[in-house]
Amino acid sequence: FGQASSGEIVVNGGTVKKAVGAYEGADAKVTVTGGIVGSADSWGVYVANGASATVSGGTVYGYTQATGESSTLSITGGSFSYDSGDTYTPEGKTLRDFDGDGLYTLVDEVTVTFNTDGGTAIDNQVIAASEKATRPATDPTKADYVFAGWYVGQTEFDFDTAINEDTTITAKWTAAVASITTGDPAVTTYYTTLEAAVAAASEGDTITMIANSTEDAFTINKGVTIDLNGYTVTESGVIKVTSGATTIKDSSDPSTGKIDFTKADD
Repeated sequence: FGQASSGEIVVNGGTVKKAVGAYEGADAKVTVTGGIVGSADSWGVYVANGASATVSGGTVYGYTQATGESSTLSITGGSFSYDSGDTYTPEGKTLRDFDGDGLYTLVDEVTVTFNTDGGTAIDNQVIAASEKATRPATDPTKADYVFAGWYVGQTEFDFDTAINEDTTITAKWTAAVASITTGDPAVTTYYTTLEAAVAAASEGDTITMIANSTEDAFTINKGVTIDLNGYTVTESGVIKVTSGATTIKDSSDPSTGKIDFTKADD
């Protein structure tokens, strides 16, 4: 160790093959502005018991830490190695090895906030400035809506974009017209058209309308139940049943649901 119990050690060039440290009170200081300090199997910069250190440049190998009450360690620059364990980083900063050479550079942290606009929560991500956010593995869900992508303003967000500042990415939703509930515990999935619900349904499922819908012609090739639930399906073509037993019912009271084929002749 190069050790200061009072006074200041300054490293601005050259190589110090062991650690430099400051101990015992505010009069003990270490300043590193350049050069090489420490080794992979040793400490780099260490302060304790109220001493202080500042690293603004150079390369530091090994542990870089402050311990003890009132000890301070300020890192504003330089490169650091993780080879010997944890390295201290100040709040709002992180270390990244951008070149793959085992040396880590201090950079700003940025927070990517996922605003689901009433949907199920998605964890925020804290990344280094200039890195990319990771698309959430699971899309959020929201009752009576279908997830339509992640947006910043009116533009769909490209997850291949580098982010350099705190960013909020917001879920976009499209109102659903039909739903299917299956499983135990029950899980409800929503669809923007009756046709899409029929395509996704399994044999024996019940498709429940949750809003009025205008549909193009489509085919039903499985046995399903369509519950109009008091809503109107306006059909611009024909609904063709090619296989399976299709049941159409209306669970509303009074029964006001209907399938309107008046536009089929247009």
